[in-house]
Amino acid sequence: FSDYRDLNYTPRLMWSGHGFPIGLSKDVEPPGLEVKYGKIKDGDTLILATDAISKWMLQNKGGKPWQQILENAENWDSYIGDLISSGAMKNDDITAIFISVS
Repeated sequence: FSDYRDLNYTPRLMWSGHGFPIGLSKDVEPPGLEVKYGKIKDGDTLILATDAISKWMLQNKGGKPWQQILENAENWDSYIGDLISSGAMKNDDITAIFISVS
C-alpha cells in the first residue's frame, strides 16, 4: 500500500483448511495467498504491522512515524494509548515488527 485510503479493517485472513471459517459455507472457496516480491539491501528496515498502525503510518509518512515508534519503543503502551485517545489511531489490535537488514 502507498495510500492509507487503500487500507480497511476487514483484512484477508488465512484459513488453516480445518473446519469452516465462521460465516462461510463449505462451498466457499478460501482466499488465496498473495505474494509480493522485492529487493532489500543492507541498511533497509522491513516493517510488518497490523492494519490500524499501518494506516496511521501511511497517513503520517511525511513525519517519519517509524522513527516515532522506534523512539517510543520503551513506553509503547502509553505512546499507542495516547495516539488512540487523541483519535490519531483507531482503537484496534496494534502490532508492529521492525526487521533491520545488515
